[in-house]
Amino acid sequence: MNGAADDAKKETPANPACALTAQVELFCSYSHKDKELRAEFESAVAILRRKNWVEIWTDQKIEPGGEWAGEINDHLRTANVIVLLVSNDFINSDFCYTQELKVALERQQRGDAELLPVILRPCDWQEAPFAALQALPPEGKAVTLWPNRDEAWFNVAKGVKQTILSILKKRNAVNTALCANSGPATDATHLPATTGGPGSTVQTSFHQAILAEFLADNEKAQRIYEQIARDAKAQRAEREKIQRDLQAKIFAIDDDLKIEHPRRAQDAFNNMDKYIRG
Repeated sequence: MNGAADDAKKETPANPACALTAQVELFCSYSHKDKELRAEFESAVAILRRKNWVEIWTDQKIEPGGEWAGEINDHLRTANVIVLLVSNDFINSDFCYTQELKVALERQQRGDAELLPVILRPCDWQEAPFAALQALPPEGKAVTLWPNRDEAWFNVAKGVKQTILSILKKRNAVNTALCANSGPATDATHLPATTGGPGSTVQTSFHQAILAEFLADNEKAQRIYEQIARDAKAQRAEREKIQRDLQAKIFAIDDDLKIEHPRRAQDAFNNMDKYIRG
C-alpha cells in the first residue's frame, strides 16, 4: 500500500497547476472468445482508471451504427499502451493476429507505443512475433494456471501500472520544465471553447499545452489534433443539416404566401442563409 502511494507521489509535480492530466490510452487486443477474461483484466486495473491515469479502450465502446473496423484502427494507431490478451483463440484470430498485432508491433518497434502481452490461457506464444517482449504475469505463466487467479491479476496489474506511471512521469517531467519557463499550461484534455487573438493568454496557454503534449508524447499530440479535426467535421455536418432543414421549410412556404409576399419570403431565405453560412 505504501509503495503505491509513493509511486503516485512521484508522479505529482511540485506545481499542480502545471500538471497535464491527459490520461494514458490503453488499447485491448483480444479474441471475443476471451471476453470474460478481458472483463477480469479491466477489473484488475480498475484502480488505474479510478485514479484517472488511464483510459481503457476496447471494441465494446463502439456505439451502435459505428464503423467498427475504422474505430478499432483509429484507437490502435493512437493508443499509448497496447495490451495483447493472448490465448490460442487470439493466435487463431486472423483479425487479432494478422491485423491488430501487425500494427501493434510496428508502433512498438518505432517507439510510438508500449506493447504488453498478457498470457490468458496456455498456448505456444513463445513462437509468436512478440515472444521477445516481457510478458505478464511473471514468466509468462498463464492467468488460468494460477491456483489463485486474483494473485495472477494482481501481478498483471502491477506490470501495467509500472508502464503507465513511466509514461506519466515522462510527461510530467517535460511539462514541469515547460512550466518553469512559461508558467502554467492549460490542461490539454480540456481545450478552451474559444481562443483570443495572437498573443492572447488563452491562445498562449493552449499552445503551451499542445507543445508540452507533443514533446512528451507525439502520438497524444496527434490524437488531440485529430480530435479537433473530427469535432470541426461534426460541426460542419450539423450546420449543413440545419441549413438543409431550414431551406426545406422555406421552400415549403405556401404558394399563396409566396405570391402574396414574394419579397418577404425571399428576404427571409437570404437572411437565414447568410446567418448559417456565418
